[in-house]
Amino acid sequence: MSPTDRLAWQGFRSWWKTPDVIGTCDASARLNKAVRKRSVRKKTVREKKVREKTMREKSMGEKRVRKKSVHKKSVRQQVLRWAPWNYRFWREIARWCYLQSLHNPAVVSAQEHFPASAELHQAYAAIRQETLEVALSGRLPANHEIMEQQRTLYEFDRKAWGMLPLRGYGYDYPANQALIPTLQSFLARHRDVVSAAVSLFPPGKVLRPHKGPFKGVWRFHLPLYVDDLGQGRTSCELLIDGTTYYLNEGEGFLWDDTFLHSAVNRSDQPRVVLLFDVFRRDQPFWLVGMSWLFLGIAQIWQHLQNMRERALLKTAAT
Repeated sequence: MSPTDRLAWQGFRSWWKTPDVIGTCDASARLNKAVRKRSVRKKTVREKKVREKTMREKSMGEKRVRKKSVHKKSVRQQVLRWAPWNYRFWREIARWCYLQSLHNPAVVSAQEHFPASAELHQAYAAIRQETLEVALSGRLPANHEIMEQQRTLYEFDRKAWGMLPLRGYGYDYPANQALIPTLQSFLARHRDVVSAAVSLFPPGKVLRPHKGPFKGVWRFHLPLYVDDLGQGRTSCELLIDGTTYYLNEGEGFLWDDTFLHSAVNRSDQPRVVLLFDVFRRDQPFWLVGMSWLFLGIAQIWQHLQNMRERALLKTAAT
C-alpha cells in the first residue's frame, strides 16, 4: 500500500469510528431490522387470514351439505309420514270434511247427546268396584304398546299411560269386557257406544296437547278414582280449547275431542277414568255414511294388527 493510500485508509477509519457515524449505522440497522420484522408479521397475518378464510369456506360448505342432507331427509320423512298409505293422510282429509259440516262447542250436554249415560250413573257403584279391581292390579297394558301410533304421547314424559280397551270403533274385545260384567252388559245394549276403555294415568302423568282424529263421535269421561287436591282442583284435570276442567268421581263429562286438549294428573296417586266414544246423531246423512265407513276400516285394521292379543292384561308377576 502506498503512503498516500495508507493515509487515506487511516482517515476513513478515524471517520468511521466517530460517534455520529456509529449512531447513524446503528439506527439504520435497527430500522432495517424493524422493517424486516414488520414484513414478516404482515406475511404471517396475511397467511393466517388466508387459512381462516379457507377453513371458514370449508366449514360453510360442510354446513350447506349437511343442511341440504337434513332438508332432504326431513322432506323424505314428511312424505313418508303424510303419504296416502299412512293413517295421518286420511285422518286430515276426514277431519276437514267434518269441520265443514259440524260446528259445535267443545263441551256439550250429556243428557241431550248421550242419554244412555244415565244408565252408567245408576250402575256407578258396581261399575266402579269391578273396574278398579282390574285397573289397580298393575296389569294394564300401556297405550303405546297396544297402538304404536300413540308412542309420541308416551315419549313426551316417558310415563306409561295404562289402557284396557273394551271396544274400539265398533271392534269388541270380549276377553277384556268379561272382566267388567256390568259394562259388558251396557255395551251389548248400546252399539252406538262405538268405543270404551279403562284409562289409568300414573302420578305426574302429562298428556301433551293434541287433537282426536274423528269428529263423528262424542267423547264421554266417567271418573272412577280421582284424588281431591283442594280449592276445587282434582287429579282429573283437562285443558280443552283453552279452558281448564276438574272432574270429580261419578261426574259424567261429554265433549268433542277434536278440539285441542291436554290432561294431567298432579297428584301422587293413579287416576282412573272410563272413556267412551258415542256416535253422533247430529251428522248430515252423507257424513253418517262416511263415519260408518271410517269405523269399518278401523275395525278391519284392528283385526289385521291382532289388537285383541296385544290388549290383554299383562301376566301377573310371580
